[in-house]
Amino acid sequence: LLAGSSLFVSAVEPAPQPQTIAQATVSADAPMPPFAAPLKWTSSDVLIKPVSDETHSIVSVKDPTVVRYNGLWHIYATVYSTSARTWNMVYLNFKDWSEAANATNNAEAARARAFNIWLKTEWLNDYLEAHPGLKNAAVFDWFDILAYPADDPAHPNRLRQEYGGNAGDSHPNSAANAASAKTFSTFIDISQQEWLAAPVEHWSLY
Repeated sequence: LLAGSSLFVSAVEPAPQPQTIAQATVSADAPMPPFAAPLKWTSSDVLIKPVSDETHSIVSVKDPTVVRYNGLWHIYATVYSTSARTWNMVYLNFKDWSEAANATNNAEAARARAFNIWLKTEWLNDYLEAHPGLKNAAVFDWFDILAYPADDPAHPNRLRQEYGGNAGDSHPNSAANAASAKTFSTFIDISQQEWLAAPVEHWSLY
């Protein structure tokens, strides 16, 4: 658990009860458990802790999504900002878990944009080149629709304030959903037409 400690728990083996001869015979023939009881739990130290900066007062980290790619651990997580008085999203990466506690910093948004650019360019191009004619993958660039540009002086690469980013990096609100719905529906239509234009032998329904 990134928000605190790794925890392993199990129940303690119950006290033995008196057995009849028939019960003892059945128990002797039963398969042995894969590990000895009673089990014990152990806890690691804190893996990732909230780190604030000059514009964000962060007090918690939770709900992580963890991906291992290209020699790095990539983490998307939820944080609570007391300065914004709302939940925000963060992205961070590191080579080793020993670096995790210091990975949350003001460069998160820039790394998120870099990941977004990689996904819609390098990854997508490599996939389509490896599967010519298939056209069963597409990337919708929601990041660029909702975020400030990288050169914004106040909140670079963060969620626009009118879309819920009171401090520059919050969850999208209803205005963000409404603004992006039309663009997304158009994207779905174009992607479907490109897929349908592929040769029939390349179609896949699963």
